[in-house]
Amino acid sequence: MSNQDLSEGDDLAAIFEQRARELARPASLSKTSTGTPHLCFVVAGARFALELPAVYTVVRPPWLTRIPCTPAHLERAFSHRGRIIGVLDIAHLLRLDRPMERSGSPARIVNGARAGERSGTIIVLAEPAAGLGIEPTRLDGVAGIDLSRLDTASSETDFGLIRGIAPDLTLVLSAEQLANRVRSLAAASQKPSESRA
Repeated sequence: MSNQDLSEGDDLAAIFEQRARELARPASLSKTSTGTPHLCFVVAGARFALELPAVYTVVRPPWLTRIPCTPAHLERAFSHRGRIIGVLDIAHLLRLDRPMERSGSPARIVNGARAGERSGTIIVLAEPAAGLGIEPTRLDGVAGIDLSRLDTASSETDFGLIRGIAPDLTLVLSAEQLANRVRSLAAASQKPSESRA
């Protein structure tokens, strides 16, 4: 074996070691050159995004349970790791048109969801919106969004739930405002029944 063969072997070992260290590093959730990482998804034809720290996990529950006498924006739930997760209907909450309901054709029900309307996948939110989930029509994956380039949204129509609108027209949601809105709607729905008692 020549000295050149030994140095090439050492170089390869150093390259592999460096590459292994790079791959072993945890992924950073901080700002990247392309923006802050967000999970992007579609609901009722509109594209939304949530910052990754606001997402606890994405699951496909075996079934969703309809809960009687609950507001339309929060009428379904499922159990995940011993916790009850209420599934938010973002389209109803933001008063978006729903293509399946507008078509005039009867919608087929599959596992409690209208066929072609939902994916069956639930985005489970982290604190401060823990206990809530969103069922998207489609998941678009993770994308970097430059929060400094967001246009402002109309708080009259979105109730402050949308932090802003990205240049590609993605609606960036605020998980904290979602949780606050659900709490305020729940409190408002309980007040009339308390006054009757």
